[in-house]
Amino acid sequence: MKSLLPGLAVCAVAATAALLINLSVPVLSALLIAIVLGMLVGNLLPLPPSCAPGVAYSAKRLLRIEVSSRWDSRSHSLTLQGSAGAWSVW
Repeated sequence: MKSLLPGLAVCAVAATAALLINLSVPVLSALLIAIVLGMLVGNLLPLPPSCAPGVAYSAKRLLRIEVSSRWDSRSHSLTLQGSAGAWSVW
């Protein structure tokens, strides 16, 4: 778990930046902004090798959770999609 921390920290900073940009430009989802930021940073700024495990974990595990979950702002509930169906969490 300790080796994941540097990469998870980088992803947390990127996610925070994506949320702040989303507040300014609400037409774009924070998830879309985070993906584009990740592509830009990954291609323009080489990250240290110590960040690779945490970034890979975020890309595979956490991104799937985000894509499969959906926040409904009208009912203020979170719907989680899974292989067994959808669950609504309040």
